[in-house]
Amino acid sequence: MSSRASGAGSFGYGPNIYDQSQSEFDVDARRTLDGLGPTKSTLTAEQVKQAYEEAARADVKRSTINQNADEFVALHSEFLDTENNGTLMNEMLRNLFGDCAYTIEHFETAYQALRVTNALDINKAEVVRQQQEAADAQRKAALKNRADAAARKFNPANDYESMSLDELRNRANEELHVAGVQEGANGF
Repeated sequence: MSSRASGAGSFGYGPNIYDQSQSEFDVDARRTLDGLGPTKSTLTAEQVKQAYEEAARADVKRSTINQNADEFVALHSEFLDTENNGTLMNEMLRNLFGDCAYTIEHFETAYQALRVTNALDINKAEVVRQQQEAADAQRKAALKNRADAAARKFNPANDYESMSLDELRNRANEELHVAGVQEGANGF
């Protein structure tokens, strides 16, 4: 009598010996009897160690990225930490630098690239405040430079005899440079 006639076999005519409702032990026992081996392969100690090390590296990478992302957000108060901005930044980082632990410089580069496209949600009031601060800093620096230049101008009351020769040369060169700039500005 053939296996088909007796109702046994693996073509749906008999009971499925690898039925999902059976316990894992029963399935593995049946597979072992059939010479197939267990359903789940057992890992060697080396494979377990390798899997652990890969997971540890992935955790360090993820932690580094999160720390650098937090620092970037702290440095850019105009950047709104939204889901849309996060998605755009992650896509840009992946496109520019691949799959790595992104540094602050990576975040800065991706941010500047996205700012050009105006795709990011930005706090516009904060941008205006930052621009005002930058303009104020430039004005202060220009005033300080003018004050420093005025202090370095030739002053007959200075005690030039106590200055070193290098300092005298530097003062003379500065005076000549300032005089040359002023002559050029006056058209002489």
